[in-house]
Amino acid sequence: MEGIPERPGASPLEGAALRLVSGQVLRDGADYTLALRVLPASRGLFSRVFPRTRYLACYVSRDGDLHLESALALVRASLADGGRLGNGGLGKAAGSWFLLSDRGGIYLHETVTAEESWRRAGRRSRLFVLNPENGTACLSPGHRLNRELSARLSDLLESYRLTPKDLWAREAERALSLCLEAMRG
Repeated sequence: MEGIPERPGASPLEGAALRLVSGQVLRDGADYTLALRVLPASRGLFSRVFPRTRYLACYVSRDGDLHLESALALVRASLADGGRLGNGGLGKAAGSWFLLSDRGGIYLHETVTAEESWRRAGRRSRLFVLNPENGTACLSPGHRLNRELSARLSDLLESYRLTPKDLWAREAERALSLCLEAMRG
């Protein structure tokens, strides 16, 4: 992805997720990296007049902490700057979030979705939590695809050094695209 250099020692899944989002880098700091891509607008089921803004975000925790309030504020500001939000909030926006953290898994998913800032701003958003160090994935606690996605991503990590980079990148994109499909469905 342009704008974000490969970080020494970073998991290859970080780069794969950021390339999949391939959006505007809102922050690339020592604490976290956040990338955002706005998708074509869609109309909600009950929204006849106002199209719903859709976006794809990738949040990579660098220091082990979640700076969720700050990340949501950056997304809100970016969407508002583009004139995509009428009320200054994320009320008409629906996002798919990749949240990568070495603390990733079911418990992190539960922690994020329980936080007031996420419940307020992310109520129409879907969340996929991934531990980029071991491939542990969580679409939601008890989701039928968690185990399958975790096994697939873990296998990808194990084969990283033995697989040609372009082939590995395609396989990682397929696996992460499967995560996106599962989030939407």
